[in-house]
Amino acid sequence: MLKECIRTKSGLFTPIAVAYALKWELFAPIAALYALKAALSAPIAAVYALKAASSAPIAAVYALKQALFAPIAA
Repeated sequence: MLKECIRTKSGLFTPIAVAYALKWELFAPIAALYALKAALSAPIAAVYALKAASSAPIAAVYALKQALFAPIAA
């Protein structure tokens, strides 16, 4: 990509074209890292959602237990 971006119509290199091409060459790996981070974070978020979903029935059983045994304790 760098070679294609830095040549002008006359075939000469220009500092602006070089800077523009270098910007994209340098930021492409950073963008790839952010995409990788997002891809790796999705399964972790799914695990947390699964944990929350599996904890809900346990909380419901605990609340039912509290409701049933509260009159006995009083």
